[in-house]
Amino acid sequence: MAALSVNTASLIHSLKIPKGDSKAMSRLLTTLTILVATLLGGCITTYRMDIAQGNIITQDALNQVRPGMTRSQVRFILGTPMVADSFHADRWDYYYSLHKGTESTSQTRHVTVLFKNDLVTSVEGDVSADTQSAGKP
Repeated sequence: MAALSVNTASLIHSLKIPKGDSKAMSRLLTTLTILVATLLGGCITTYRMDIAQGNIITQDALNQVRPGMTRSQVRFILGTPMVADSFHADRWDYYYSLHKGTESTSQTRHVTVLFKNDLVTSVEGDVSADTQSAGKP
């Protein structure tokens, strides 16, 4: 801070501002403050946090869901569904979105679990081949 005041004092002396002129001194300090703030403002980047929404759906969890499982077993494995549609009581939708703060795109995953008589009949959506064949002998 001392170096800054020495540099400011030598700058004021080189500009030949009279000691009694407080208005000129105030304008000079305001100008210097704005200049320093502008220069430092370009060096600072803002932190952008990652935003995750919905149920985290892992492939391991999906591999555990099999045809014939009950709703409570599916809820235990995948969690409470993001959308439980009252018009389609035999359908649970799981949605997951991850938007990284540093990237302009987001990763999304959507899985639908279909039931018949409160038992899993199929799993659809972003599911790999292992899950589709997992319930078949």
